[in-house]
Amino acid sequence: MNIYIYEFLFYLGMTSLNIHKIKFYQFLNEDLTIEQFKNWVFENEELERILGIDHHNDLLSYNFKSTFLSSYIKSLVKKCFDWEDFERWRTIVLFKKINTGAIEMVLASHKLRDIYLEQKEELKYSFINISLAIGYESEFIKYPIESEYSHWNIEALNKLLEPLNFYKESFLKDVNENLEQLLNSETKI
Repeated sequence: MNIYIYEFLFYLGMTSLNIHKIKFYQFLNEDLTIEQFKNWVFENEELERILGIDHHNDLLSYNFKSTFLSSYIKSLVKKCFDWEDFERWRTIVLFKKINTGAIEMVLASHKLRDIYLEQKEELKYSFINISLAIGYESEFIKYPIESEYSHWNIEALNKLLEPLNFYKESFLKDVNENLEQLLNSETKI
């Protein structure tokens, strides 16, 4: 189990039962492959008790090669767990990835915007401040993400990316403030 899971479990005061939720959350967040998730489902003997026999049997008999697997798992999570917990968890995980440098700033701004919009649709509110979700993304839209760097002339790329350094400190500060706000309160943002 990685550090993000432990911190989230500690934050919510979750019991060992809730660790199972996190596996579903990791799958929906694309932190687990279909194969990893499938293996976990078939190896986990406690799922029947957690999901109930009907949902458990449906899950075991579901075609894991189906293009609708993520939609099915999302509906299962909404029936058996708290969707707000998932949204809170994935927001915390993204903030932690940004803080550790596991995700670069431009891509992070795109992900923050996407999660913000999804939460507004699903929950009618978001755990991400609008200025962090929309403000930076609107500035960073003109910059390539790291995976696109190889398509650029290195000198032109360096010149283009130069202004990003001015945003980095304030971006990380805003991420940390939003994270602290999320970790230290039950309020919606």
